[in-house]
Amino acid sequence: MPLYYFVVDADPLPADGIELSDIRTAWEEAIRAAGEIVRDLDGSFEVGTEWSMQVRDAEHKPLRTIKVITEKHADQTIGNRQPSS
Repeated sequence: MPLYYFVVDADPLPADGIELSDIRTAWEEAIRAAGEIVRDLDGSFEVGTEWSMQVRDAEHKPLRTIKVITEKHADQTIGNRQPSS
């Protein structure tokens, strides 16, 4: 089975890869892992922060990337409109 590595941000390459049947299975595992990591941040993910996870092959070539980016947007309120009744 092919060997895949899951690399978070600029962390050093993990010493051990994971053998999975194909890229689709590796991608599904990356999505699950990324979801768990984001969930476990428990509100501590600051605005303006970027986080990523790459799926790499046995030669450490990036195959797919998940990115989570937080941004603050300007207030979208228009004037002092009152709700209509």
